[in-house]
Amino acid sequence: MVSQNTPILDTMRRTVANLEIVEGLNTTDGMGFEVTQLVNSFAGVVLYPWEEWKNELRDIALGDPQSHNWPNLVSQHSSDERVTSVGDAVRLVRNAFAHGNIIFQDSGTKEITSLTIWNTDPATGLRTWSADVTIPALRLLLKAMCELAETFTEPKQKSMPEHISTAVKIKKPQCPTGKRTVKRGHALYQSLVTSQQKQAS
Repeated sequence: MVSQNTPILDTMRRTVANLEIVEGLNTTDGMGFEVTQLVNSFAGVVLYPWEEWKNELRDIALGDPQSHNWPNLVSQHSSDERVTSVGDAVRLVRNAFAHGNIIFQDSGTKEITSLTIWNTDPATGLRTWSADVTIPALRLLLKAMCELAETFTEPKQKSMPEHISTAVKIKKPQCPTGKRTVKRGHALYQSLVTSQQKQAS
């Protein structure tokens, strides 16, 4: 059963446990595909946690003690986006996997030896970063991510918001002393929203 207090960490731990099971199978007999499982594992260990811990990851510069286990992702081109923090590395890998920017490399054999991954500029579709990452480096990346995550504070469990079709429609709250819109985060914002919701209901 997944803990209600640590659902992200539990997902990461279970993902790695599943990977270890598949890697322990006799894959030569067609009982499992360990590289496929490794790639799938990035959903549970990188894609999902990134949204919760991206600020913490961005604060860890490559070369800091916390990043000593982090694999070096060598960019293919000198003009590629620079990777200076663990957060940069995780974001680039996360984006590559999330958008399917992956090519499997097998060096002329049936065994996959590395992945070529890349990011693109959403406006132009042109490549901004790419790297060839070996399978051992991908495993190291997963392990390093799990080790770092164990040092982070699990965010409060989310609750599902009200569905948009049933929500009371309100305009952006206006300051009662003038015509200016009150920005989200301003001390008056929530009280004005609450007032408008009461008037609308």
